[in-house]
Amino acid sequence: MGIHQEIGRFAPKTSRRGGRPNKETGRVIPLRCKDLNKLFQYRYGITLPDDDAGRDEAEVMLAHLAALTNAEDRMDHFLDLRCPWMPGSERATIKALAEHSRSWWTADQLAARLNLNMEVRTKLGITTIGAVDFDRDARKALRLEKQRIRQRKNRSRTRKQSKSSAGISERSLVIQRALVLQEVLPEKGWMSVREISDELADSASFAGLSAIKGAIHTALKKAETLRLVRIQKAPGPRGLTVTFVARA
Repeated sequence: MGIHQEIGRFAPKTSRRGGRPNKETGRVIPLRCKDLNKLFQYRYGITLPDDDAGRDEAEVMLAHLAALTNAEDRMDHFLDLRCPWMPGSERATIKALAEHSRSWWTADQLAARLNLNMEVRTKLGITTIGAVDFDRDARKALRLEKQRIRQRKNRSRTRKQSKSSAGISERSLVIQRALVLQEVLPEKGWMSVREISDELADSASFAGLSAIKGAIHTALKKAETLRLVRIQKAPGPRGLTVTFVARA
């Protein structure tokens, strides 16, 4: 049986999930590959098992790597490292499968396929894959609750400092905002500037500003200078650049 027949047997077009990644999901792929490597390392160590589970995990990773630049080299490197037991003929089939199918999963679909629960997700700092016991709505509710707790703490802290805040210099205010900005970031993982803006809208340090995004970008530069955060940019929808921030 030729390789194209093998592809048709293992992944017919009707079985694909979601089709090819679009521009919006495309920016998630590098971050998701990092999350997949975290999970594989946690579960198996360096080498995936030579069984159905190991092959399934490899298939998921290759489906993502196939959508990146230098896909051939990336897939070969992954298979050399994680699947040294895989024979050459099987490597050729699974790589061709990834190149032709370009399967894509939502966060919750991939969580179900990988059987990832919230405890392990949180422990590893995974952000691009969901959890089988905590769906998208539940995760959103948890984020909102954490946001409300942070906002209450910010308001309480601001009330205690209100008498002395009037004399704070502009430079000190920027530093204060940089510290507040760092506090809204998760312990692990990345947030977009838009998400940060939503979380800081009610913060005492940013509330009432007509140009909150400008203040956030100024605070981001100061936070990066102080080595409080890391900043990276990625292509977003409609060709726009999206800025992501994480704790340093």
